[in-house]
Amino acid sequence: MIRAVPGIRPQRAGAGAAYGVPGRFRGGARLGQGIAAGSYYWVLYGIGAVIGPLLSGHLADRAGFAAALRAAFLIEAVAVALPP
Repeated sequence: MIRAVPGIRPQRAGAGAAYGVPGRFRGGARLGQGIAAGSYYWVLYGIGAVIGPLLSGHLADRAGFAAALRAAFLIEAVAVALPP
């Protein structure tokens, strides 16, 4: 049995049921960029999810935890401030 997940609505996909992507990751389709742009955003997100912890762990080993945390927060603040 498939259970509903809050914030994600079920959609029909072929012969089975699949869960749609939350709204914040479907922005490309809403902006008229198509599904390819959404896929590109997911790839970038996945690359960042893999590389980010490795780089921050290496930085924490070399510069110290507090410095690495400050650098991570600074990078996050810059990324949030970038235009969509």
